[in-house]
Amino acid sequence: MQKLERLNLKYNQLSTLPDNIVQLQNLNVLVLSYNQLTTIPDNIVQLQNLNVLVLRGNQLTSLPDSIVQLQNLNVLVLRGNQLSTLPDSIVQLEDLRTLDLSYSKLTSLPDSIVQLEDLRTIDLSYNQLTSLQDSIGQLRNLEVLNLGYNKLTSLPDSFGELCISELNLRNNKLSSLPDSFGKLQELEKLDLSYNKLTSLPDSFNELNIDELFLDGNKLYTD
Repeated sequence: MQKLERLNLKYNQLSTLPDNIVQLQNLNVLVLSYNQLTTIPDNIVQLQNLNVLVLRGNQLTSLPDSIVQLQNLNVLVLRGNQLSTLPDSIVQLEDLRTLDLSYSKLTSLPDSIVQLEDLRTIDLSYNQLTSLQDSIGQLRNLEVLNLGYNKLTSLPDSFGELCISELNLRNNKLSSLPDSFGKLQELEKLDLSYNKLTSLPDSFNELNIDELFLDGNKLYTD
């Protein structure tokens, strides 16, 4: 078993993990979705070669600072837990490329999250976010950003500094977009459906998107 590289334990009743799991030092992928975990077991962070950790559909309310010991982690899936905050220490996961925090209870993001410079995909849909920090534009390597089904009322001007190709803002409370929106020259797919938009900024015409969803707003013509 010590050569094991992938372990899938989803749909069990696990509330902890056996101590001897630390012997699986070749483990790259660990899937623990839909168990009864209320915290991340300490022995997980001893799996130094772990690249993918999937904890979807558990009962996690917080992340331990010790998670930063997983220095080779590329994918972290926390979808469908009870997380209301993130520790600032999460930025020490410097190799993180994909972060899924959808279906949680987040009301804000730590300012330090913009230090995850290699982040490519982040899913924050189905949370309780009301605003984004001005520094969000510093995530220059971000390609996919899902903010659907939150409570955002506005976007910071720095939003236009992103290089994203896919953006989901569906089902928020946006009544306007910043002028910088037109700077999203890499954008290919944009979903703004079911917001409160009455008009679009002039810079919107500068976008070169392939797919655009504006249904369910309050747009009108003079």
